[in-house]
Amino acid sequence: MRVATVSDIHANLPALDAVLEDMPDVDKILFCGDLVGYYCWPNEVTARVEEHGVIGVRGNHDEAIIQGSLFGFGGVAGTALQWNNDRLTSATRTYLENQPYSQREELAGCDVYMVHGSPRSPVEEYVYPEQVTPAFFREQGMTTAPDVLLLGHTHVPFAEHAGDTLVVNPGSVGQPRDGDPDASYAVIDTDNLAVEHHRVSYDIDRVARRVSEEGLPEVLAQRLYNGR
Repeated sequence: MRVATVSDIHANLPALDAVLEDMPDVDKILFCGDLVGYYCWPNEVTARVEEHGVIGVRGNHDEAIIQGSLFGFGGVAGTALQWNNDRLTSATRTYLENQPYSQREELAGCDVYMVHGSPRSPVEEYVYPEQVTPAFFREQGMTTAPDVLLLGHTHVPFAEHAGDTLVVNPGSVGQPRDGDPDASYAVIDTDNLAVEHHRVSYDIDRVARRVSEEGLPEVLAQRLYNGR
């Protein structure tokens, strides 16, 4: 099977649409959390992933809205998340509430486990490539490692091995933070565990204009241009 994985869309519809248009034929699309926050299309991106039958988990921004608490979200992140929260439809809220903390999928004999953050802290812990060592799953408290672990949260793409397990972060669709402004996603072949990382340009100017029109902090637009 060929499986696409995306993460951290953050209500950025132009970026999501560009990724979906660029994406090759795949059997499934898996999503590692954070539909909402930062940008201006929370209801539209939720409808889009639902239309495409995407299988996903909740991220920390999703969790904040589900729990009705922005505790821990200060500055521009808190401002944008409150803006999102004030505009969510009931259908979007229901969709977010139905997202689990983790998903385990058996895909053509390949055991795929998916979270937003980490196995031991599904919505909060950041995992960077240097942390993916042979001892990773023992440190995470997992007695049985999957064939593939998918995660997001850092907005930085990577593919590393922890023993026999392939650990993949597809990077961020909506707000890349690795110095490349193009939207990021990955495609995995479950037969040979080969990973293709993809980058897609999109209309950042459109997002920047909407940020300005809605009175959101300008830094949210500026960081899209430098991928930081």
